[in-house]
Amino acid sequence: MTASNLQSEPCSAIYPYVLLSTYRLLVCQVCAFASVADEVATHLRTRHRDIQSERRQELVEKIKQVPNILHSRDDLRHYLQYPTDTIQPIPYLAPPKPDGLKCRACGHIVRRVQKIQKHCTEKHQWMNPRGRGRPAPNYPVSAYELPWEEHVACQRFFPSREGSKWFQVNMRIKEQANRPGAKPSAKKPQGTLQALTSEASIHLQQVIERDTQYREALSQPRATVNDAGTNTFPAISLWLDRTQWPSIYRGSRRDVL
Repeated sequence: MTASNLQSEPCSAIYPYVLLSTYRLLVCQVCAFASVADEVATHLRTRHRDIQSERRQELVEKIKQVPNILHSRDDLRHYLQYPTDTIQPIPYLAPPKPDGLKCRACGHIVRRVQKIQKHCTEKHQWMNPRGRGRPAPNYPVSAYELPWEEHVACQRFFPSREGSKWFQVNMRIKEQANRPGAKPSAKKPQGTLQALTSEASIHLQQVIERDTQYREALSQPRATVNDAGTNTFPAISLWLDRTQWPSIYRGSRRDVL
């Protein structure tokens, strides 16, 4: 499927939004994620204060007149249709992430090893052959034997809550070694993630995840004492709230930190 098949309908009348008719969604071209119609007013007020209030209200009224779009989070749960096949990246959304982990059994995609392990265990009765504790010496389990695929390019409509499920897109990573006429490198070839053992592959993914979680946490609005109340976690532990350590390192093994 090409970008033209998505039936996207950019319209200056509702800018910064664009309509994805195929999925019945409005996407903010500036923020690069979707909004349901009922949340447009809040999104514009909190994210786009540079737009004059009269213009924001005008946008809200115009979007109310757009037919056949999803209006609420409840609509997302019942009516949002995700791509069933691998499609070209949707240009109005955030760029695809190249580190998706796709379940070989059902196609479910996440980007954290702990989540894909939990999914495979609960949904498909997978048992980690390594078990708990440190790996035994000379235990060469190939990453190919894992019940999920790695390096799957993926996008999502929403950054959190309903509608934040990842879906696969077709994004090819061009490597110099694969280009015609490329000169062989004199350097010793480096092992890829697929060539690593299962233990090393999972550990590397967890390191990448912690860095990703940290960067995502920095971009999220911070909860303050005024917002959350004096008896809440942010009020009690401001330093932990600032560093985001509880969310970044939740579930991590202490022996590999």
